[in-house]
Amino acid sequence: MKKKYKRIYVAVFLAMCTVPMLFYPFSKSGAALEKREPVKTPSLTADGMVNTDFSEECEAFLADRLPFRPAVLTAANAVKSGVFKSDAANVVTGRDGWIFCEASVADYMNTNALSDERLRSIAVSLSLLDENVTSKGGKFLFVPMPNKASVYSEFMPSRYRKANTNNLARLQGMLAANKVSYIDMLSLMNEKKSFGLYHKRDTHWNYYGALLGYYGITDAMGKKHKMYDDTDYVPKKIWRGDIDKMLYPFIGTRDYQYDLNISFEPFEFVIPSGVTDIAGQLETFMSDKEENDKRIATRKTSNL
Repeated sequence: MKKKYKRIYVAVFLAMCTVPMLFYPFSKSGAALEKREPVKTPSLTADGMVNTDFSEECEAFLADRLPFRPAVLTAANAVKSGVFKSDAANVVTGRDGWIFCEASVADYMNTNALSDERLRSIAVSLSLLDENVTSKGGKFLFVPMPNKASVYSEFMPSRYRKANTNNLARLQGMLAANKVSYIDMLSLMNEKKSFGLYHKRDTHWNYYGALLGYYGITDAMGKKHKMYDDTDYVPKKIWRGDIDKMLYPFIGTRDYQYDLNISFEPFEFVIPSGVTDIAGQLETFMSDKEENDKRIATRKTSNL
């Protein structure tokens, strides 16, 4: 009986090792879902010489195209992020279901601080652009966008300590000194943050955040614009965030999106073809080309 169980165990183990190999010819890179560049096909030669890194490159190439890779990564990240609340797949697991892009941590902790000279150079360059645009009868406005961690820092993990200042705060003081026209989007976002301006599981604003940004930018430009105060802001759990896709490439968690119920469609996305409804077009546009759409084109359908 023991031999029988051993044979079954060995057979199952061999099957688990063999079955994925059968799917290798049909497996594609999951780089698009994981928001990264695919691993290039390894070559035996490099710069006319034998490629000494061929074995490592070959291993990386095969791992990149591992059958069922999205499902395996999703399961592994679910344990890391969901159970142990630790970072996984370049994603920071925050509080109350919030997740953040790991790339924003350096700015959050100000470990990527630029020198005063570098920031001053940026401010001077922007002032020259401002002068050039203004001299030609135009209106210049610099719009630095805060990342989600800057606005909703209370949901960042306590192991990351927020710095008292960062590059943006220091730059804004220099912009004012150089008389650059700019808008303080961070203050604007903080004033309305209780409405929920960013997705919990995406790096971007939700539609309400985008509407607030539209108000702020057009006001700063001195432009008249339509107000949508009478529009119903209905949150619906229909959004799949870009960070959520990085964390759970196989299957993930839906996030809330505001249905603004605004019947205003001056443009439509015409690439990729076959997607006719506005919601579907925008969802594909926000997918970062993971659906093999090579380009995004628009066509004007009504007058502003």
